[in-house]
Amino acid sequence: IITIIIIITIIIITIIIITIIIITIIIGQIELYTHIPAMRQIVDTLQNRWNFRLCVVFLLDSQFLVEASKFFAGMMTALATMVTLELPHVNVLSKVDLLDAKAKKELVRYLDPESADLLSELSKTTNKKYHKLNKAIAALIDDYSLVQFMALDVSDEESVANIVLQVDLAIQYGEDLDVKIPKVRDV
Repeated sequence: IITIIIIITIIIITIIIITIIIITIIIGQIELYTHIPAMRQIVDTLQNRWNFRLCVVFLLDSQFLVEASKFFAGMMTALATMVTLELPHVNVLSKVDLLDAKAKKELVRYLDPESADLLSELSKTTNKKYHKLNKAIAALIDDYSLVQFMALDVSDEESVANIVLQVDLAIQYGEDLDVKIPKVRDV
């Protein structure tokens, strides 16, 4: 009976934590990931006490990427989240299926961004006093190549499968399973 109570308690706590994470994601409170240690504490508990394998899937709305400045802001937010949570990270541009054909062509430059191109675009739209800062941010992103995005088109099964595969690779799903050797039957 005690074992059943412990299992039920763990399930209830897990459901509560997952609910908190989902609500946080829906509400979009990025501060919980970048500024406040609450999510880091939840991550530590899930990893260290319950032996969960975790992966962050950072969603950035692809419709948000109409300007280089917004893309750099999204990249820096993803980078801050990566550093804070210290987890494997899959960055996803969501809602690609809602983009028109022209916007989908432009999306390619954000999937594997050339900082120099985006920096020149950014320099055209920002005040001159920020050009040095923009250049430093672009250099940071370019030098370490930590942030790259994958496109999520929910109408394309291959797109979804690629993201699931990346998450599986990040958490090393299935790598601790026993190898099954087929039995040879006598004929």
